[in-house]
Amino acid sequence: IGNWSAVGFFFGETLRNELDVPIGLISTNWGGTRIEPWIERADLAAHPMFSERTIALQNEIDAYETISDAELTLRRDAISRRRERKATSYWAQIMDIDPGEKGGWMTPEFDDDDWSTMELPGEWENAEPEMVDFDGTVWFRKTVEIPRSWRDKRLLLELGRIDDSDRTYVNGVLVGSSTNLHDTIRTYEIDPETIGRGSVTIAVCVMDPHGAGGFTGPSMMFTIKSEDIKDWADREVMSMDLHGTWRWKTGVASTLTTNLDEESMKKPGMTPQSPGTLHDAMIAPFVPYGARGAIWYQGESNEHEAEEYRALLPLLIESWREDFGAHLAFGIVQLAAYKKVSDDPDQGGWAHLRDAQLHAFKTVEGTGLAVTVDIGEANDIHPRRKKPVGERLGWWALHDVYGKESFTPSGPIALKAVADGNKVIVTFDHAEGGLLVPTPDRVRESPPFAGDWRVTEGFALAGDDGVFHWAKARFIGSLNRVELFSNEVPVPRIVSYGWQDNPVRANVMNSAGLPASPFKIPVESKN
Repeated sequence: IGNWSAVGFFFGETLRNELDVPIGLISTNWGGTRIEPWIERADLAAHPMFSERTIALQNEIDAYETISDAELTLRRDAISRRRERKATSYWAQIMDIDPGEKGGWMTPEFDDDDWSTMELPGEWENAEPEMVDFDGTVWFRKTVEIPRSWRDKRLLLELGRIDDSDRTYVNGVLVGSSTNLHDTIRTYEIDPETIGRGSVTIAVCVMDPHGAGGFTGPSMMFTIKSEDIKDWADREVMSMDLHGTWRWKTGVASTLTTNLDEESMKKPGMTPQSPGTLHDAMIAPFVPYGARGAIWYQGESNEHEAEEYRALLPLLIESWREDFGAHLAFGIVQLAAYKKVSDDPDQGGWAHLRDAQLHAFKTVEGTGLAVTVDIGEANDIHPRRKKPVGERLGWWALHDVYGKESFTPSGPIALKAVADGNKVIVTFDHAEGGLLVPTPDRVRESPPFAGDWRVTEGFALAGDDGVFHWAKARFIGSLNRVELFSNEVPVPRIVSYGWQDNPVRANVMNSAGLPASPFKIPVESKN
């Protein structure tokens, strides 16, 4: 399926397997974006929290329209020169300490027999255990035989997307370089003089200062081909696949970064982060279609504005329902676990954004919530386990949209917390069949955990001082309730669960195996 949404695919597969009818899906997404671009600008302007900034943006757009074409050309040329100088300086700092540059690792004559091998396209964190935490440069080499009919012709080298930056050589000649462009397809021209006759050695120095690094595909755009061949009879040699085994070796460890976006000139309101832009470009064109529902997997880029998100997410749902109809079901993926594990029971961080997503689920009708705190990864903002996310969204849709009562639509959701002396009783919804903790069989599939899987974990209590302490917990009554107690909190006022970036202690689930949503709620007095 190429670069199509994996979560969307597994969501559709879940529906198809149960309903036994074709499921039509539209994948319209842009990674790393905020929520505001996906909301119609007029709806943002009408909201009291966002009207001022939206009107200011419109004023910028109007002012931009008054600039002459000649002046725009002059400004763009100046910016292009500054970007080029900045990228050149960035690579100069890296290459000055990189052994590959000094050692001639890009030349055909270099002996790479002692290098390791890796299947590309792919990210090095997933390919080699010792590369999980590596940030810096990694060199890749591959030698291929060029067909005789390609000689003396200009070739195109396609390497798909590379995370983040690269310098690409053919037979020792630098044919292209891209800096800080992890979402850009690499296509580089190769002159006939560079190709020579016979074999061609391709060497790519990839620089990634943080997170996952390497070649992210798609594999269909991982080729070398002749742009001069026109005869369909030569179709068997029009392109040569480059995916497969490459040799590789680490260069220099580095977290050096650069931001070329600082040197840019874009029309106001036309960037992928501008309010309303993605709605106009990627949602509005589909309005004539009869959409039954939408699934929403976003929030990371709004992590520092959780309070605004509490208003923005319901506003987005309302905006899309104005487009497609009030019947539009809306499935929300709650942010997965991410970042370094902390033992602070009140760390907060991503917990605030998850709470804003929970708020939308609880207050906006026709919504679902797929909790994913059990499948995140500390060192990767994009969890690799996509199938459980799609399945959980599918179960929600099957239950709430298609009326399949046998499917559980949600993990446990805290309804209320009531004081019982120096203890607190928390009651949960969506806990049919009782609350559980993982069995030993499930531990192998779960993230690293700091406590005891046999014990209910992840809860904390705070008193009048607002200081949270881990609480002891046990399931009671009809097993949809949890009793909490902490010696450090004689008079509990607030209870929380999983209130961290990466809540590894949070291990409560329902009988369907769906995890409980993190929460923070006040403790009510017992009637």
